[in-house]
Amino acid sequence: MRSTTKRRTSLTKFVLLFAAGGLLLTLPPARPACAHFLWLATEGDGKVPAVRAFLSETPAPDLPEFLKTIASAKMSAGGRPLGWTKGEETYHVSLPTPLPKVIDGVCDLGVMTRKGATFRLVYTARVQLGPPPPAVEGAATDDLRLALLARSGETPVVAVTFRGRPLPGATIKVFPEDGEPIELKSDKAGELVVPDLAKGRAGVLAKWVEAQPGELEGKVYREARYYATLTVGPNVSGADPAPAVAEPFAELIEPVNSFGGALSGDWLYVYSGHVEGTHRYHEGATSRHFRRLNLKDRTRWEELPPGPSLQGVSLVAHGGKLYRVGGMVAKNRPSEPDDLVSVADFAVYDPATATWADLAPLPSPRSTHDAVVIGDKLYVVGGWSLPGGDAAHGEFHKDALVYDLSR
Repeated sequence: MRSTTKRRTSLTKFVLLFAAGGLLLTLPPARPACAHFLWLATEGDGKVPAVRAFLSETPAPDLPEFLKTIASAKMSAGGRPLGWTKGEETYHVSLPTPLPKVIDGVCDLGVMTRKGATFRLVYTARVQLGPPPPAVEGAATDDLRLALLARSGETPVVAVTFRGRPLPGATIKVFPEDGEPIELKSDKAGELVVPDLAKGRAGVLAKWVEAQPGELEGKVYREARYYATLTVGPNVSGADPAPAVAEPFAELIEPVNSFGGALSGDWLYVYSGHVEGTHRYHEGATSRHFRRLNLKDRTRWEELPPGPSLQGVSLVAHGGKLYRVGGMVAKNRPSEPDDLVSVADFAVYDPATATWADLAPLPSPRSTHDAVVIGDKLYVVGGWSLPGGDAAHGEFHKDALVYDLSR
């Protein structure tokens, strides 16, 4: 989020999206590239979009080091090859004139062995840039493919094909813009409805395993695994694009840093935080407010029921609710020596009822830590344990915690 305000409002806690917290002493290992897939996605206003190619679990670019995995991928439009160049986080696909409505990618990773299984792995990807046609003309039909097709008087459907023929019973995962992924199956006609896809607000992944042995470049495999992805560009439905919003983001009512920040749906939440000068701590140096800003309207901060005044506190979102983790309070008056105390508080806020509820506290007090939700797990990493007195009396946590929010 780009800020043009004159105030130096700190969004440190808001932008730190990868950290952790809950009851485990080590973080899970990084997932291997086998859980990532080839994606094509657009950037721009839909009139002259930029098309990017990348390897990721979701329709958003992942770690740049994964790009080397798809260095051999081939891009095409209407059967004609397209060039591409490597950027910092994605490959930039060169688009011809006139702009094609369908761009395809394919990456055959060959034969590999994992966990005792030998298989061939093939990725395909597609991005559609124009209104959905009754059938995709001129696009690649090899291997597993997805396409958004028009149906007269009905919602466009996603068609799943394998080597040009409809594929019923294919496993489909939908990645909505907001919320958790959804797993579905294609119907008897090899189709399914994904309403948000035509609006450019979702990505789709299909999986199909061909249980047939084969040989490639002298290597024998027992089965072939195919993964196909599909995204659409903005305004793919053919409707007039929405006008750009000219209003700037409303400033926070007071300069604040070391606060808890989280996104949930269309709302940005900001919890408490430090409002005094650097390293000035006392009872009145911490904001007593809990606020949120609607990112579509973005003109007014709304006051919410506050909890305890804290700084160095984490706020994360999950399932439409907000979770507050730890933090620090200053118990001294302005004229007294610092008396800084970390807390073990853990609480949940429900926007539907505008109420807070206390949860099981952390195993020990923790502040100025990081926290993130991955799936249903809340991870908390690092942070200080301040028992009182000034900051020199604190100890830094060298462990991480995890809490299962589904339980």
